[in-house]
Amino acid sequence: MKEEEEKWKKRKKNERRRRKVEEEEENERRRRKMKEEEENERRRRKVEEEEENERRRRRKVEEEEENERRRRRKVEEEEENERRRRKVEEEEEK
Repeated sequence: MKEEEEKWKKRKKNERRRRKVEEEEENERRRRKMKEEEENERRRRKVEEEEENERRRRRKVEEEEENERRRRRKVEEEEENERRRRKVEEEEEK
């Protein structure tokens, strides 16, 4: 009877040890998974941020190009107006 009891205690102890090891392994897997998910999220955010920065940069370039076109148009209009004014003045002198 004593021997049976010792075997049972030993078995229980081994089971507890085994469960503890399994729990620790599971916890470690969870930690790794969480860390991996956090890293993936960090990368995803970084990519989104870079994409947004690129969109802003392109928008800025487009706005600058549009501003340059407007400026040229204005200069052309002013030159055309000046030519017309001179033409009118010349005709008035005649």
